[in-house]
Amino acid sequence: MSECTDTNLGRLIAQYELRMLSAEQAASFVEHAMECDYCLSQLEQMAPIFHVVLNSRAEIAAGLLCRGISLATLLPNDEGKTSLTQKAKQATGLSDRMIQWLNHLAKPRIFVPAFAVVALLFLWWPNAFHAPNPYLASLSFEKLDYDPDQMRASAETSEWFDRGMEAYQQNDFAEAVKDLRKAVKQIPNDGAAWMFLGISCYLNHQPSQAIATLLRADSLATGYPQSQIRLYLAQAFLLDNQPHKATPLLEGIVSQNLGDVERAKSLLTKVRSVEK
Repeated sequence: MSECTDTNLGRLIAQYELRMLSAEQAASFVEHAMECDYCLSQLEQMAPIFHVVLNSRAEIAAGLLCRGISLATLLPNDEGKTSLTQKAKQATGLSDRMIQWLNHLAKPRIFVPAFAVVALLFLWWPNAFHAPNPYLASLSFEKLDYDPDQMRASAETSEWFDRGMEAYQQNDFAEAVKDLRKAVKQIPNDGAAWMFLGISCYLNHQPSQAIATLLRADSLATGYPQSQIRLYLAQAFLLDNQPHKATPLLEGIVSQNLGDVERAKSLLTKVRSVEK
């Protein structure tokens, strides 16, 4: 698909990746992305770079300034309204100006695909996109065991689910993601389908998509212990460099003795050592 199916939602792709949306807006965007191949493709291509933009936006803005590029000057005026440039000048720092600029680019009347927004930043300051993730070495990328006989007895299945799980069992997680996305469209209330989609996204190093789908799985019955979903969800947050969201999940697993306690304790130790 070469075009977004709903630009009113598709334009939120930058804000979604930069965590600027409300919970309701984020849920609407995720629902849209599951139906829009164009936006899914944008997410897959740009998620790693958005991740670095989010964590290094002040440095990126400073780097642009060193090259004589002020983000505030890139903000066009809205006729009959307060100038966005004036609003940007009132911001507390360059990182705020960059967020305002990205937000402006995503407005419906000048919708710019996420790829173009981030490619522009990449060209201006390519050295920004190599920040290491301090949690990566501590994460486990082992897949959850799958018992097809158990699933057939306890949950809905579909042709796409079966195909996706076949790819999953063969460690072809990219193909599993494609098939399981189609499966959740056929069986949208099946928690196991959402769970294995989320795990496949995580194992395929797609943390943003993993987080969205595992949160959905956590709200549905899956036939699997909740601790397993939350452990993968916590690791997806760490892969996305969001330790503040991973920590309460890991603490909950430990305090409630939900299973996978030792693994959760190990990750908590790593998070706390990085915070120090």
